[in-house]
This record gives sequence, C-alpha cells and structure tokens, in this order.
Amino acid sequence: MDRRNFLATAGAASLAAMPSRGMAQLLNKPFYQVVETTAGKLRGITVDGIFQFRGVPYGASTAGANRFMPPQPVAPWSGIRDAYGYGEISPQPYSSPSHPFGNLIDFDLHAGAMGEDCLNLNVWTPGLDGAKRPVIVYFHGGGLSTGSGNHDLYIGDRLARFADVVVVTVNHRLSALGYINLTDLGAPAEYADAGNAGILDLAQSLEWVRDNIAGFGGNPGNVMIFGQSGGGTKVGAVMGMERARGLYHSAAIQSGSLDLASREDSAAAAEQLLKALGIGKDWAKLQQLPPEALIEAQLSIGTFDWISGKPPTRPQPQFTAVLDGRTFTAPLADPATLRKSAHIPLIVGYCKDDAGWPMTNFDLTDTGLQQVAVELAGSERAAEAVQLYTEHYPNASPFLLQAAMLTDRDLLPAVTAVAERRAALGGKTYVYRFDWPSQAMNGVFGAVHGMDMCLVFHITHQATLGGDTPVSREMADKMATAWASFARTGDPNSNAMPAWEAYDATQRQTMVINHPRQRLVDDPNGPFRLFWDDVAKGPAKTAKRKK
Repeated sequence: MDRRNFLATAGAASLAAMPSRGMAQLLNKPFYQVVETTAGKLRGITVDGIFQFRGVPYGASTAGANRFMPPQPVAPWSGIRDAYGYGEISPQPYSSPSHPFGNLIDFDLHAGAMGEDCLNLNVWTPGLDGAKRPVIVYFHGGGLSTGSGNHDLYIGDRLARFADVVVVTVNHRLSALGYINLTDLGAPAEYADAGNAGILDLAQSLEWVRDNIAGFGGNPGNVMIFGQSGGGTKVGAVMGMERARGLYHSAAIQSGSLDLASREDSAAAAEQLLKALGIGKDWAKLQQLPPEALIEAQLSIGTFDWISGKPPTRPQPQFTAVLDGRTFTAPLADPATLRKSAHIPLIVGYCKDDAGWPMTNFDLTDTGLQQVAVELAGSERAAEAVQLYTEHYPNASPFLLQAAMLTDRDLLPAVTAVAERRAALGGKTYVYRFDWPSQAMNGVFGAVHGMDMCLVFHITHQATLGGDTPVSREMADKMATAWASFARTGDPNSNAMPAWEAYDATQRQTMVINHPRQRLVDDPNGPFRLFWDDVAKGPAKTAKRKK
C-alpha cells in the first residue's frame, strides 16, 4: 500500500474507532468560524484550537486576459464564502519522488488543484479576538518555477499554536506564467510587467494582509516575511521593490540566492518558449493557450530539468524575476537596492551541506572527491581544497565534503555579501549556519537544503528529520522560538539559544546551530570564505558546478 492510501485508510479507521461520545464532543465544538474581509465574509474551521482559513483569494484569476498582467483585485462576493480547503496552485510539473532528495522532502505532495486561479493564501491563527499577534508570512520554495504554499512542510497550525502567532502561506504565479520577459521581444506596453508578475503577486498578498489580518487576530503593523530556497529569493525581491515598502517589518532569507535574470537572458528564454509553442509573436494567442501547453513547451526546452536532480543535458532557460528597469532597477544584492530595506531587521543563513540536494553520488570515493575538487577549484588548488575540508570535517564522507565545498563556493559568498553590505548601511542582520544533519537515510545528506524549514514551522514528524524524536522536538522548540521572537520584536534572542549578536564585518558573528549545542562564533567560515574568494580571482573561477 502506498503512503497516500495508507494515510487515507488510517484516518478513516481512526474516525470509525472513535467512541460516539467523543465524536459528539468534537461536533459540538464551535467548528465553523466566520470572518469579515474587504471582499466579503469567509467561513473557516477550527482544529485543535487553531482557526484555519484555506484558499483565501487575494487576487482575481490570472487566466485569459489577466495572464502576464499585474495582479487584479478580487471581485467582492455576497453571502459567506467557505475557506475549508486549499485553493489552486500555479500550473507546474512535480518533483520526482524517485529522486532521493525529492522523496526526502515529499516535494511531489501538494494539496489543491492546479490552475490559473492561484492567487490565494492560507491563514492559521490561535484566535479571532483582536489580540494583534505577530504575523508570519511564508513564501514557498521550489525556485520560482515549482512548489506551493499548500505543502505539508508549511502547514502553519503547529507554529501558530506553539508561538501564539498568525501564520500565512502564499500561492502565486510561477515560471513562465509569472516571469516571462515579453517586452524585449517587442510585445505591446500592456505586457511590460510580465517578467515580474509573480513578484507583484506577492506584494498584493501583503496588501491583503495589511487590510484584513486584524480580523484574524493579527497585527498588520508587525509582519515578518520569510522564505527558504526560492522563497528566500522572493523575500529578497520583495525587499527590493517599492510597492512592498511598509507592508512588512522583519524578514528572513534562508538558503536563498539574490539573483535576477538579465533582460537579455530572460528574453532569450522567452524566445525559446515561443519557438517551442510554434505561435510566433501572437501575443493574444499566447494568452489563450491552455496552461498545459505552456508547461509542455517548457518541459521540451529544459526549463524544469533541475527538478529531476540530474545534471542538465542542455542549457536551461530561466523564467525568474527580471532586472527589468521597472520593478527592479538594480540587482537585489546591490547596495542601492539593499539601502531600501536597511531599516528592516533580517535573518540570513543556510545549511552547512546545503548544495548536496541534487546529487546522488553517495558512493563518491576519495579519488572521486579529488576530481570534484579539480572541477571546482582547478588542478592547482584541488589538493588544497580537499585538505582544507578534510581537516575541518574529519568524519565527513567524500559526498558530504563535496556538498560543503559546493555550498561554500556558491552560497556562502552571497550570504556574506548581504550581511557585509547591510552592516555598512547600518542594518541589523543576524547570520546563521545550520549544522544539524538530517537523521533520515542514515544521515547520508547531512545538513542539507531545507533541513531548517520544518523546524521553524515547529513540525517534527517530517521524514526529512528522520521522524518525531526527542531531539527533533528540542530543535523545533529552539528554531520556532527564535524565529517567533524575531517576528515579535525584530530580535531573535530568547531563552532558546545563546545570545545572538547582529553581524558586523569585523567579527562576522554567526550562530552555528547544531545539537546538542548552539553557539555564536566569530567568522566560523573564515578559512572557506578566504579560500573560495582567492580561487574566484584565478583561472578556476569559471569551473562548472558538479551535480
């Protein structure tokens, strides 16, 4: 029996076995709750004391004439609209469950149907009582091309209950539906925002929070946005746009790159898509095609090759946020962009073995690691790289040494740049490195991409963690407490971890999070940072990343 049928059968059996008296008590509770919003009344449900409203629309359908356009407002409704189940998610292919990492995080399991009526969000709150709780808004991972706010990794009831906060997860447009640069292919002016429509969706979701969250027991004047992986990129993008100014008050970027596509690269990707569709530059036709046709065309040109976890066999077209000169006038990590949000407290960090997620060469040998080092650092520096990482991580497998090298080469410089530049601008930035290894699959993945996410949501049963254990519960308490404290005050300090100082470019304070110990360390990545900075200055800077 597969896992989905097992869960369904087990759930049915539990209900059948429930004593009639217990069922009566359950049904006699105030199960249905109604909240007034600016568009109309919503009816949600109560589960274990947490009020849940799912599939709440914050924008109109993006189909037809609204495709590639900035998000439009929701049409008000009369009567009461049910918000029991998840709404649609942006059309996409799912990650392969046969790939070890995809299976580890169950990234093929998304509730809700697919469709272009995907501008919706989910709310979990401890009370509809005007208590003005901190609001934590999560932008999901999956790059800017897959994923949803409906995934089991992001269910907000546990965090809402544990930390007495309001949790919101957001769905929005992805891939070509949200990020296609038509302007530089000669499209009419009305398509000028097609390259960043998905980011504009996120801004509109925060406007919904501003206008409505008080009715759900939240404080619109105390909103934290956070995201991991592609969600971290989205947080950085929202922080870099004018429309979102004043809509959030703290932020966290977890394992997210701050990359924008150039107009040239994004236009080239759009041109490949139009060629695959065979419709020329018929803009009206492009809006009328079924979304399935767009997904099939993107699959044919390799847009989604990365979700298989296999090395791409061709150049991958990128449909992601664009440095278009409208929504974004400078790169996200540029001081000119960072200055716009320097007053916003920020947590930024990553997992020690972050970059190991696409790889499956778990049987990598010492000889194979030497070859990896040649590809990453060049033949002149390869032996030095292996020695450096072996000395620092003497018990790590060659696979994990490879993952750490890739992480420090590709992700560490981005985190360091943001922290240093914000410090120079006077911004408060709290940096972390998550070292606690996944307990699943005998720990083969180490502290891999996304390991920190379920803990922040106070979720402990995920396979990623190796199951619900005393250690995973302890780590969830610590992470959720720190993030909730940050949402509440703009400072992650609490009794959960040692004192966490803001980063400065002299001491480079970094919270190293592991079990049983968490500790604030000055520049724990110094040797790696200096090594890869030096390599980047030499002939090995164009070495390709190994997957």
